[in-house]
Amino acid sequence: MSISCDCLKVSRRCALAGLITFVSLGRALSAPAPGQGKSIPLPNPSFEKAGQGSIANFTTAGFDAPEGDSLLGPPDGWVVYQWGSPGEARFSVGVEKGMAHTGLSSLQLRNTDASARGGVYTHANLAAGTYELSVWARAAEGKTGRLAVYLASAYSRPYRVKDQWTRIAFTNTVGKATERAEINLQNASGLADSVLWVDDVELRPVATVKFETTPDRRKSRPRTLLFSPMNVNYLRDTAKDWAARGFRGFLFDGVMASWPSEVWSVDGDPKTRDEKDVLLREVRACNDECRRYGIDSNFVKVAFYDELPDWFDEAAWTKLTENFRQGARFAKLSGCVGIALDTEYKAHQFDPGWEGYKQLPHDVKELKAKVRERWRAVVAAMLKEYPNMVLLTLPEGMIYYGELYFDLFTGMLQACAEAKAPGGLHVMTEGTYHITSASALSLFPETVSSIIKEDCAKPLVDYWRKRCSVVMGVWPLGYYRSIVGASGKFLGYGGKTEVFGDKVIGSYSDKSEWFPVSEFREQMSGVNSFCPRYNWIYSHGAVFWQWTDGQLAKYQQGKHQSASNSTLPTVPNLNEYFDIIAHPMRVQKVATKAVSR
Repeated sequence: MSISCDCLKVSRRCALAGLITFVSLGRALSAPAPGQGKSIPLPNPSFEKAGQGSIANFTTAGFDAPEGDSLLGPPDGWVVYQWGSPGEARFSVGVEKGMAHTGLSSLQLRNTDASARGGVYTHANLAAGTYELSVWARAAEGKTGRLAVYLASAYSRPYRVKDQWTRIAFTNTVGKATERAEINLQNASGLADSVLWVDDVELRPVATVKFETTPDRRKSRPRTLLFSPMNVNYLRDTAKDWAARGFRGFLFDGVMASWPSEVWSVDGDPKTRDEKDVLLREVRACNDECRRYGIDSNFVKVAFYDELPDWFDEAAWTKLTENFRQGARFAKLSGCVGIALDTEYKAHQFDPGWEGYKQLPHDVKELKAKVRERWRAVVAAMLKEYPNMVLLTLPEGMIYYGELYFDLFTGMLQACAEAKAPGGLHVMTEGTYHITSASALSLFPETVSSIIKEDCAKPLVDYWRKRCSVVMGVWPLGYYRSIVGASGKFLGYGGKTEVFGDKVIGSYSDKSEWFPVSEFREQMSGVNSFCPRYNWIYSHGAVFWQWTDGQLAKYQQGKHQSASNSTLPTVPNLNEYFDIIAHPMRVQKVATKAVSR
């Protein structure tokens, strides 16, 4: 997440906390498990009715009405939508007569452009509990595609669909009763002219795994990291306090801000590339002081704030690789344990159908191979400079982004595996930011890991299992909301209505909570229990501290320039959050709660 601009760039709006299973046509479907309830009514679940559905205003620019006598229009009871980028990517959605799993019709989801993610959504009234959303899907003869579904608060992974009808079932726990829980289905194939058909959607309650919280008496537990605009000189002066608050590491912004940054130039003197570099001395002094109190996992954070070079531009990638090598060298000399790579901001480049690729077109297979080659080389260069480096990457782009992201990820993983890097490659999640249910959090890591296990070669899977992990993230403080005018035009960001009304104040002006502190307690117990090595907290600006004007003036004198909204007041009950972070509970499975109707 960006902490240096006022207009927040958020990853996919929904979180993932689920499990997908398959049953192929021709194999017997198992009977409902004990505790499964009756289906919850959904509109037009077999897509037999058409012509009364609607098309969301935001996606009409890219919508192509399906053509042909067998195509009957949008499905009744559902809204046609397109989740890809750009919003005008071309797609079509319509009920098709003569193609069906059961009955007479099914719903055709066609992506004309590779960047489109066409589909439909509807809503259901759900009580708190665990639910299974299932759908039958298939691709065109001889083709494969990918279907993603969304249930209430969670995305599934995009799952491979072949040319026979296949049942996909996704399970998610809903922590609170929701009157209009969204359910959506989308073609996530990432290919031009890709077609999927879906049919027989069913939603039903299933048994909920119940957890209870207990004190965490382990001698060693996962390290809690803070992603924030933490100033290294301020942290040096207050390291003892931050250790007492439960933090074991920080991701430093403003050291190597983006991939074009030359880390040795940040102090104003590009000629100093070792002990003489002033910024290096500041960061190392901070790390030395931090280690005195057990804060031993600080990272240099690098973001994709700038578009990546043409994948086939040798000179540009030689320069990028050298920048990252120097970043790794800086991290090693300064006492940081590794690099955190934030891949979010130019995510459109992970889509093979991105407009920028049309200027110098390449075959998709060639493009994917080049992406893997580039990031294998980048990480290999970093590890050669810093063999014990820990590599973090965020967010879980294999869920949300185009297929080139997974090539970037596998290139990094391959370099780590080939070097037998002891630090590993760890995926920091953003989809867990506002998931507070321990049941939902318990499912998330394996869902991410399953993508790697199913789509990577065995040597990479073996390395992943041995050295790597999923690092779930939470976002308790730093509230904002969109403000729109009477015409529906976006005006800017505001804070809590009861405090700021509808005034546009920017997304960093309200440091208040997203959800009650009691829910944060359960959330932290979840990430403390289900993350083996690290968990992390996203700080939307300086939400965990407030500087005086004198402190601002003092820390602006250093070479590390990071202040953000540090002088704004924090929430009055901030110590409650610190107590939860410092003394997190642990959750244990105690029972399976039967479905109640």
